[in-house]
Amino acid sequence: MPAAIRIVLLVAFIALYPPGIPPLTDAGPPAPPALLRALRGEDGALTPAAVHDAPAALAVGLARVTAVLGRPAHAVAGLGAWAPAVASLAGGGPAHAAVARALVQDVYGRLGVRPDWAAVARAAPPAPAMKGFAVDYPGAIAVPSPNYWPERRPRNLAVRYVVIHDTESGCAAALNTLINPSSDASAHFLVCRDGRVYQLVRVADAAWHAGNHYINYHSIGVEHEGYARGAYTPAQYEATAALLRWVNAHNHLGLQWTRNAVFGHENVPGADHTDPGPGWDWLSFMALLRAGDAYKGGDNRLAVVLWPTVYVRACPSTRCGVLGTANEGEQFAVRARVSGWVGVNFAGSAGWIVAGATGSGSGTVVRIKASIGVVRAAPASWGLPIGAVAHGEVYASTLVDAAADRRGWWLIEYAHRYGYVCACSTTPGYRPTRTPASDSSATPTPMVYIPTIAAPTMTASARPTRSPSVTSRSGTPSTTPTVTATATRTTPSTPTASATPTASATPTASATPTVTPTRSATTTSSPTITPAVGVPTVTSLSGGAPMPDGPTPVPTTSDGGT
Repeated sequence: MPAAIRIVLLVAFIALYPPGIPPLTDAGPPAPPALLRALRGEDGALTPAAVHDAPAALAVGLARVTAVLGRPAHAVAGLGAWAPAVASLAGGGPAHAAVARALVQDVYGRLGVRPDWAAVARAAPPAPAMKGFAVDYPGAIAVPSPNYWPERRPRNLAVRYVVIHDTESGCAAALNTLINPSSDASAHFLVCRDGRVYQLVRVADAAWHAGNHYINYHSIGVEHEGYARGAYTPAQYEATAALLRWVNAHNHLGLQWTRNAVFGHENVPGADHTDPGPGWDWLSFMALLRAGDAYKGGDNRLAVVLWPTVYVRACPSTRCGVLGTANEGEQFAVRARVSGWVGVNFAGSAGWIVAGATGSGSGTVVRIKASIGVVRAAPASWGLPIGAVAHGEVYASTLVDAAADRRGWWLIEYAHRYGYVCACSTTPGYRPTRTPASDSSATPTPMVYIPTIAAPTMTASARPTRSPSVTSRSGTPSTTPTVTATATRTTPSTPTASATPTASATPTASATPTVTPTRSATTTSSPTITPAVGVPTVTSLSGGAPMPDGPTPVPTTSDGGT
């Protein structure tokens, strides 16, 4: 049969039977067991029918493709020829082609087999480019998400932070979730294990990723294919560092390359996740962000953590209880030194860290001069209280945020998460030291991932309407282990960007990531609320360096991605 006639028949067939919805026909040959094993764990990227019976759906998909191409199903040889059938299993709605290509890439990358990309392109042709959406990074594949607030950052809102996430799923499953209007979740970028970079939200707009309204408005969210208890690839570290340096330079953001400004979802004020977890190599990643420049410490009044994960204990002994943990790059003000131990303040309590796990830091020693300093989830008096610190306690910071309150608020480490304390209740006040910002004078070279597939696009749907009420829609972890966990979409209290954040005051945890967020009860914060001292969080310790100061404690929180 001539090639032109085959193409016409294929187009007609796809019009009758859209990809992802197998027709009711007799099944073809049984799917190879290796292919079925590679599909395990990919439920988040599949249509409901494919999840229900993947082997039958694969066989039907192969029968459809071979029938249109004029080849008998029994003549198909090798795993690569099954790629169009795998693509037909993908969800994604209007962005089916993008999810289908990601699914094929994930599955065949796991198998180490090259798929028939030409057949995939015929079975799942890319959608037309979406008008008005252009990637901010030359190496990114455009797959727009409808889940964002349109803004004009940094013109109207400063971008001060970068939040690192993991997906708790494969790349295709994460993509399928983050472009789903009902997920209430998104991120600016998604970085796969092979270095692929997808852009879902423009840097100028606010994505829904942090579980904290204020952080969403003032940050860039980057998802990474992986799990909080696992490891990440060199390709991911290199791709993420390259795209952040490029975006920072070309959007004139002036980001700090410090752990006070670049942090994990686990560090977000008032959030309840533990990703990217101890498997994320902060030391290597921050060195890449600084383009190889070493960390500039030297201030013995400050202690910076040098291990992937370190215990904070209640006294200077391995026999003492664990108050919590800290990750590489987190800083503490030193209040005492005792024979191999460094005394710090941790969540309003006196804590101790093994001296060998720390080095001299840099930044500002923030001393609490008020009788009680309220730690909040946003840098303003209307921010949700998440804890309290007492007179005389000392903390470390490299960043004062005065975007919502001209008095300025220090961002400090608080129970492994971060929190804001007003400079009006500290010494020094709003006189921040000069901090090492990124080198915006140099233009970094983007790490362009050259995909073997065309860049897919989709059409974004309507955005949520802002309401003047102070409400929140917070993600609550469920028990579905195959799709990314949720971010939080909140509704501001005013039409401005400095609305009241609605991060939850009490962290919650579950054993697995989430698929779809549930609506929580309304949370209203008031400056007159008496804050309770936050309970220290002990994160998962798997995947980190050996902990010579004692046995591994039982984690009290779960791995929550995205």
